[in-house]
Amino acid sequence: MNSRPQFISLTPDLARALIEEMQAVLDGEASYFHAELWTDSGLQVGVHLSGPEDVVEEGGPYHE
Repeated sequence: MNSRPQFISLTPDLARALIEEMQAVLDGEASYFHAELWTDSGLQVGVHLSGPEDVVEEGGPYHE
């Protein structure tokens, strides 16, 4: 794991689209959001936002 800060540069249009999709989950209009992004240094990052209907499997990749 890297302890240095990582940065992801987004175009304004992509940032708006990602925010709209995440907001849909928060508003209950969608059950989940998932995106694969790459940092400016090339590290792949997965972003997953679950709604109450999206049950995460025990021990799965998104389990805390």
